[in-house]
Parts: sequence; C-alpha cells; structure tokens
Amino acid sequence: MNPNAKTKLIGCAAFGLGDLTASSQGSILSRSDFCPSVAILPGRPNGIILTGEQANASREHSGLPWPPEAWIKQGDHLRRVPIFSAWRSLVEARDRHIRWEVGGGVSFSVARILADHIANLLISCQEEKEVPVTISIPDDLDEYGQESLLNELRKEFDRLNAHFKVSLLWRPVGAALAWLEEAGGDIMKKVVVERNPEDFFIVLYLGVDSIECVSFRIKIRGDKKGLYYVVPRRERPKRISPLAGYDWAGNVLERIVQANGEGAFWQALVSFPDIWETLAGRRLTRVDPPRIWGLEKSYSLWEPDANQLSAMISSAKCGPSEMLREVQKGSCKVNGTISCESSWPERIAAIIRERLNTHESGRLLGMIVCGPLTPPEPPSWLSSCFPELESRGLDTRGPWDLREANRLWMSPGETAIAQGCAIFQKRLLECQPTYLDTLPQYFLIVRENGGISPFPLVDQRDVEGGDEYNKTIKGKFKIEKNTRKVDIVISRHSSLEEVVNLANAFDELDRQLEVEVEGLSRAEASLVRHFVREPEDRYKALRSLESNRKEFGHFESAFKYAERFAALWYEIKEDHYSSNSQVSGQRDHLEPNDSQFRSLSFPFPIPAPDEMPVDLHMRIRPASGMAHLEIKPERESFLRGRPVFVDYRTMRPFHPEEFGGRGWPPLVELTPNPNPSIWVHMEGVVSALENPSISTDEFFALLNQVYDFFKSRKQYVSGDNSIRYLPVLSQDGVAGCLKGEEIVFRLSKVLQIHTEFMSLWDMNRVDKLLTRVTWLYGLTPENLLNQLRKGIPKDPKPRTLEAASRAIMAQPDLTSLFKSIVKKVHPQNNLVIQCIRASKNILSYRINGQNALNDDSANKLLDAVLKELRKYADQNNYEKKFFVSLSLLLYLLRYRKVDSRFLYPDSYKTKAIKNDLELYIKRMAPHLTPARMVDAKKIIKGIIDFLDFSGKLAILVPLARLSEH
Repeated sequence: MNPNAKTKLIGCAAFGLGDLTASSQGSILSRSDFCPSVAILPGRPNGIILTGEQANASREHSGLPWPPEAWIKQGDHLRRVPIFSAWRSLVEARDRHIRWEVGGGVSFSVARILADHIANLLISCQEEKEVPVTISIPDDLDEYGQESLLNELRKEFDRLNAHFKVSLLWRPVGAALAWLEEAGGDIMKKVVVERNPEDFFIVLYLGVDSIECVSFRIKIRGDKKGLYYVVPRRERPKRISPLAGYDWAGNVLERIVQANGEGAFWQALVSFPDIWETLAGRRLTRVDPPRIWGLEKSYSLWEPDANQLSAMISSAKCGPSEMLREVQKGSCKVNGTISCESSWPERIAAIIRERLNTHESGRLLGMIVCGPLTPPEPPSWLSSCFPELESRGLDTRGPWDLREANRLWMSPGETAIAQGCAIFQKRLLECQPTYLDTLPQYFLIVRENGGISPFPLVDQRDVEGGDEYNKTIKGKFKIEKNTRKVDIVISRHSSLEEVVNLANAFDELDRQLEVEVEGLSRAEASLVRHFVREPEDRYKALRSLESNRKEFGHFESAFKYAERFAALWYEIKEDHYSSNSQVSGQRDHLEPNDSQFRSLSFPFPIPAPDEMPVDLHMRIRPASGMAHLEIKPERESFLRGRPVFVDYRTMRPFHPEEFGGRGWPPLVELTPNPNPSIWVHMEGVVSALENPSISTDEFFALLNQVYDFFKSRKQYVSGDNSIRYLPVLSQDGVAGCLKGEEIVFRLSKVLQIHTEFMSLWDMNRVDKLLTRVTWLYGLTPENLLNQLRKGIPKDPKPRTLEAASRAIMAQPDLTSLFKSIVKKVHPQNNLVIQCIRASKNILSYRINGQNALNDDSANKLLDAVLKELRKYADQNNYEKKFFVSLSLLLYLLRYRKVDSRFLYPDSYKTKAIKNDLELYIKRMAPHLTPARMVDAKKIIKGIIDFLDFSGKLAILVPLARLSEH
C-alpha cells in the first residue's frame, strides 16, 4: 500500500481479490497478500460491518474449530461474507432486492456490504475525501443493482464524512479504455487506411466473481477541439455470465478437503492464498512455519503441493461448487456456474470461440486478458484458441505485456480495470469521448382496444458513456375523467418485439407449434408440450415429463424446453427454477429473466375533473442506475402542476394478465402418438397399395382401412403407466415416430399416384376418397388438394367442407372455404354440425385461420353458432355437439387479432352472449353428472373470461375432452 498517494482522479476495482485503486500516477494495492476480501457482519441491525484488515483479522466464522464463533456448519447462517459472493448475488438478483441473513431475523443488504467494502478501500488508499471516483462494476449488473449500490455508497460516504463523487463503469469497458489509451493510435491508422465497421476486439476477464468474455466494435468520435478518439461500442449482455471463478477454486478444494468438513474447505478457500495463486499462474507464497489448518476434529498443517494443485486445476470439471453452496445457503442463495460436461479450461476456451463466432466478418484488432486469475503468459487452454484467433488477424506471439493493436495483451490483476476507470473519469472532466453504450429499453404498457400495447420510452440506441439521455412525450397519454388514480405499468426488455411477445404470451404459444427445438424432433417437441399442458400446475407438468424421460433421445433438451414452455403455459415469469425443486435435482440455471413488468398505482387527492393530457419525461444515464420517469398533467391547476415521479424500486412485479389481454385462445395442437407399434398393420396396407395392379375394389377396401386407422385415436401408455389416447398425426401431417414418418410419406406418395386420373371418377367415389384421405391433414396428396380447391366454390356437401378443413393450410384456400361454409348458414341462422366442426378446425388448427375471415363472415358464423347453442339448450342436449359449438364460439374470438372491436367487452352483443352463457350453467345442472357439470361450468365461466379479455388456459383441456366424448 502507498499511503502517500494523492490523486484527483481515482479508478477503483474491488471484486474481492487483489482489489486496488489506480490513477495516472500508478496503482495502490489494498492489501499485500493474495487472499479473497471478506466482510464481517454484526449480529444486530445497527452494528458496524467490518471490512479490510479488520475483517481479515476477525475469527468470526473463519472455519477454525475453535473458538466457538469461528466454527461453521452446513446450512447455518454465516457472518463472514466473501466479497466475490456478494458481487455474484447482486448480479443474479437482477431487479430484486437481495439480503444476506445472519440469523435472529437480522439481515443486511448485499449492496450495503459491497458499499462498505469499497468505501474502506477508498478511505484507506486516499487522504483526500472529495475527489471524483469511478468504480468498476460487472458487465451484467442490472440497473436495479446499480441503483442500490449507488444509494448505499452515498449513505456510507455520509457516515464517514467523505464526499467522493462517484461514477460507475462496466468492467470490460475499463480494460478496453486502458488498452485503447496506447493502442488507439495504431487502430486509428488502420481505420483510415481500411475502414470496416465490423472490426472488433475481445476482452476476457478472469475474475473470482465472474468470468466474462465480451467483444466490442470500434467507433471514431471527435471532441469539441476537433481531435478524434477510438472508442469501444458496448452491447448489453443478453444473460449473466455462466462462469464464476470461485467455483473453479471450490471444485478443486472439494477434492482436496474431502471428508475434513466445511470448515477446512472454508479456510482453504477464503483464508489461504494457495489455490488463487495457482489459478493465476503465480509462485506459491510459502510461510515458515506452515499455516495451521483446522479440520473438523483436529488440526493439521496446510502445505499443498504446487504441481498437484496445477494438475487438479487443469482437470476439474466445470460446475458449481456444491460445498460452497451448502456453506452459504443459510444466508444467501447464490447459483454461480452453470454445469457442463467440459473441464474448466475447455469451457473457458469454448466461450472464447463462441464469442469469436458471433462476428462473422471483420478483423480482430486485439485481445485483452485481464483479472486477478490471469497468468502472466498464455495458459495452454488459451494457446489452444490461437489458430482461430490468428485466422482473424491477431498476433499471438510474445511479448504479451504490450498494449498494441492486433496483439494479445496479458494483464494480470485488476490494474487495467482500475486504470481504465481513471481514464474514463479524466475524459469526462475534459469533455472527451469515452465509449458508446446501448441503452436499456423501457416501455410504457397501455390498454388499447381491449389489448395490450407497448409504447417505447427510449428511441435512441446508443449514447455516449457518462451522458444523460432525455426524452419528453407531450400529450400522447391521458388521465380519464373522474379518475382518482393513475396505474402505470413499465416493462424493460431488449426489443419491442420481445415485449410484444411477452405482453401477448398466447401468440407466443402459437409460435411454439412451429419452433425448431435443438436436440428434439418436431414430434418430440410436440410430446413435450402435451406433457406440459395436461397437468394442473407447472410442478406436476415437469414431474410428468420426468416420469416419461424414456420417450426422448435427449432428455436434457426435452426438460429445458419443457421449462421454457411451462413458463408460457402456466404464465409464470421467474428468475430461476426453485432450488428446492424435487424435479431432477438442482435445476437453478434457466435463462435469467428479469421481473420484466412492474406496476405502480398513484392515487390523486381529488378526481380528475376532465379528460386530461399528460406529459412524460424520461431520463437515463448508462451505468448509473434506473431510468427516471416523470408524469406531469398539462393543466397546472391539477396537482398544482407537480409531476408524478415513477420510482421503479417501489413498483411491484406485474404480469400482463392483470391488465387483461387474454382475449382469444391459443391454437389447438394435435400431438401424434409416439408408439411405433401402432404402425405395424398400416405398413402392410401401404405395401398393398404400392402394388400397381390392384383393382378399384381392392383400392377402396384398403382405403377404408386407412380411414379407420387415421381417424381414431390410439392408446398410448406413457412411462408413468398412465393411459392416453393420442391422434396418429399432427394437424400438419407429422407422425410421432420415425417409422410412422416413413409410412405416412409412402402412403401420401402412392395415393398421389393412384389419384392421377381422379377427374374421371364418379362423384360418389371422389367424395368417399376426400373424406378418408384428408385425415392425413397436412400430408394430404396434392391431387386431392386440387380437387378440394375446385370443388369448394361449387356448394359442396358439408362433410366435404369438414374434410377440406383438415387438409387445407394456405390462407387463400381457407378464405374460399369460409365463404362456402357461410353459404351453408340457413336463413334462420341454422348451421349443420359438420360446418361448425370445419370452422372450428380452421380457427383452432391454423395460425392464419382468423385472417381468412372478414367482418361479414365472422358475424354470420357467430350468429349461427349462438343459434345452435340456444337450440341445444332448449332441447336439454348438453352432449358433444353443444361443446363443439362452444369451441367454435371460443375460437371465433381469434378474429379479435384481425379486428380488435370484435365482441368488445362492453358491447351490447357481448353482454347478451355472457347472459346466455350464465343461463346455460343454471339450466344444464339437472342433465349432467356431477363430474361433467364441474367441467362444463368451468368451461363456460372460462369463455366468459375470454370475452372479458381475462381468459385462462385451464379451460382448454376439459373443453377438448367434452368436445370429443
């Protein structure tokens, strides 16, 4: 430590190992050893948090077997907090408040723990307490975490009577600025000679809390003096880093400690430098006498063999340290590293290659490897990447301590990060360009025409680091007359498309039917969705899939997809799947997903006297916490002209369904039976059809067998011995297994051949052919599709229209089909059941089905199906036809995707429909069994909810069941 250092510009990197501050004059280390930094929490809420040398000297939860306060036990509360764990937990918390429990109902904000640690480092390294300071933060720290950290820093500086002027800077950006300070001139020359906007460089940070691999494109920016600078352009990370360096150390120490207990592990991880020195390629620091190592029931000497440590580090499998999780879980749940089959060196090399592959073109202008776990020379796993790096233009030859363009720069420790922070502060003060940042996207969610619409509050993609973005929206939004409050819903997403998808999750469910899932066939993906949809809740859905793992060639892919689909189906937006889950062990590593929607209700002291336009003012600064939104009424007399301040931290988590928006159901999916044995007989039928010399009678006899096979559902006994009846094909003609795929393809092909001269056949045979072969759905032969296209406009029989509804997929043909169906509507609004089923098939099977309707056809079908429902109710006929008609009523609501005014909740017609539905509930009770009545009531209430834009998916399974039986 250099106690005489006085600077006006300070950069700080304090991530828990080798923490330091830096200025243009050099670096000041916070401590001389190479052990992780810790904080000691008090046992009472108002106690003082110990950091720095005081924390290191404390015996509190040090892991020693004596004195009593030193001992630790699995699952107990922990008052010794590794700074690396505090950083990781703050990152993983995303936009939730995270605390560290110490027992007795006492806990401390993790942001406060970090603020105290940083403040101690700054105070101990600086005599001046009124200087600008830039503090480095992880690249994936959420705006909420930034805000929390800044607030806690202000409180701690006030307590210490220090007045540091704090800015935050992304960790990889700090390294980039330190490198560009010297390499920027060379890069500028290259840009002038050959400008390529795709050129980039890479920063690999090897840290204790996280391992980050980030790439930057470069931009040329000028200052007010006409000087030009090379600056990095940062992209927002899509997910948190999957690797944490402390898990690497933990994985190795678990093998060394084995049965010696958590305390022995804890000492070796937090109090001894050896594992960290070996990871960083340093020579081990030997002490004489050796360090005392407290084991569970005795003491020993800690004298690890350097070669053994190195070998174990190279072979350790990449994954979370289970022993570290167990030690910390009583105080704070930290997930850490995502497991994989690779070793740690292999996984880090893989993320370098993954990052390189995100840039299909452009030159690699340099690579920076930095952080406390960085060795002075390239390790073997980095050398294994040299061919790919060199092919993109990187010079990997030594020396590696030069900050030059097109070269590899190895910068052990936090020096580059801290120096980059000081450079950033200097450029800010001198009004020079710093870096370009991608702003987080904020959307105001409003209810329009019965649906949900997002309005972007940020329309500028890039902003200069350190600059504030401002936007004012005048008169776009209004407070309704007589309103006593304003409800505000904010969403944070990376794109408008993403927020629209989440706000309209049912549309996303439709898209899932066409999605390609890595590791799964289309039939397997459909089976995953079937297992997820059937149970009553998400937990049972995943348990069901677990019980049927033998149905999938790659179960891990199936389970991951099931988790994603279940989040949509059960409308649960979670950060992580619960660590206490009984399903397939520990599954904490879903894609991190913020609580993307937040709501705030702001009451007024008096109701708004008139409809009142309001102005919105938005401001946000990169790496400076949350955006600030103000809502100000245009009429200054209302609220005395005071704005309403929207504080994201005080907003509650919100799901779009609270806003309504569920105004139509998702598509129905026919999940094909995956059992290959059901195809044994059909294989013989197809072989017989492939005989070119079969007679007409033989052909139609075989065709009857085809019809019987494809029309009926087949029994499927799943892995948990439950019995289901599943269709043979999906609505697109996909079979549930490879054998079925082969047979149905052969069948479609041979039927195409046999029907080449179908136009010469008599119409009875043609009709018989159409009603049978269209059970192939999307694989119906082209000859038959052409026959349907010709016949649909010519007033075909209702059963032919129903056959066409199974096979036809293109929108122009569906439009023609609906026209023919509407022609079948009797002047008294009667509609035969075949036409009802045909209309329901189009709307429930085809993603573009509603687009084939227009206002006239939609309303005629609506009136007809309402008339049929009344007829069945008058006859006390609450059997299958009644529920098929209810299905059509429900799926006609998909026309709202075309016309949002269709059956608007407050319209007279909608209210009349809801009254009729309520009446049916009362009238049907004497005519149904108790069990059937429960389902029927649930279905009708559910349709009313959909009419009110608050529909739930729970009604779809019982509705399908009562429509089929």
